[in-house]
Amino acid sequence: MSLTFRNHPVGKRTPVGTVSRLWAWQVWRRVFRRPVTIELHDGARLICPAWSALSGSLVAVGLTDVAELSFVADVIRDGDVMVDVGSNIGLYAVVAARRHARVIAFEPTERARIALLANARINGVESSIECLPCALSDASGSVKFTSGLDVGDHLIAEDAADVPTTSLEVEMRRLDDVLSAMPGHPLPRIIKVDAEGWDAAVLRGCEDTLAHARPFILVEVWEGGHGLRAWLEERGYGVYGYDWEHAVLRELPPDFAAWQCNFICVHGSRLEETRQLLHASVRSGPRSPRVRWVRSLLPLRASSH
Repeated sequence: MSLTFRNHPVGKRTPVGTVSRLWAWQVWRRVFRRPVTIELHDGARLICPAWSALSGSLVAVGLTDVAELSFVADVIRDGDVMVDVGSNIGLYAVVAARRHARVIAFEPTERARIALLANARINGVESSIECLPCALSDASGSVKFTSGLDVGDHLIAEDAADVPTTSLEVEMRRLDDVLSAMPGHPLPRIIKVDAEGWDAAVLRGCEDTLAHARPFILVEVWEGGHGLRAWLEERGYGVYGYDWEHAVLRELPPDFAAWQCNFICVHGSRLEETRQLLHASVRSGPRSPRVRWVRSLLPLRASSH
């Protein structure tokens, strides 16, 4: 069992079951090469494609990013807008939409969009999730994007020495521009960014949105994320981890240096409001997922919702 699973609450509570599901999944995906469907502790269902590395974690432990997903569930309210950058198969999008939020998702790879839209449908939230096939950054244009790296797919810099042969060309936009062009100019309550190294550029591309909406930000960082943290703090944000068992934000120390993690960022003007939201939230801890070992089918083509 990986270190991640050993530290996961489901992995710690039911280690044998966790390992058994993971190994069963590895056999299943190689033999049948079909998705399975899991049910999470809150009733959400997810189709887990055979090609997806994330699927193995979902089958093994269910709710993967426990702290971050619990934070989303605890602070989001009816009618809120969530922007999901790097939505992949739609885990965060489904969690938010099932709580009656509107989700604007960004996912450049077709097979991930297929899974995302299928997961929206089986949860009855397809009208709440809009999936755009472009990539986000701090500039507009067209750019090369890797293909076939699963959760590692990312934008390719123009001056990159090696361009993978499986790359594709995608539209690149700024989030500020996308939102301002939408009817009603939606302002997000939460922005989640998982852009495989381009996360800071994504946030630079939505500075106007951050200034006007002061949304919660969930962003992946590497090697402590010191540069991005300084940028966020200059804009009034604090950087936290979430103690989901006690519904408490804990500020990360200045010398925080985890190799890879997610920052939960809250603007200082919203800190007290956030604490009240968390205090009033109703929580249930993650449990082992229910896995349907049947050959679920995904639609053959993706479409933008």
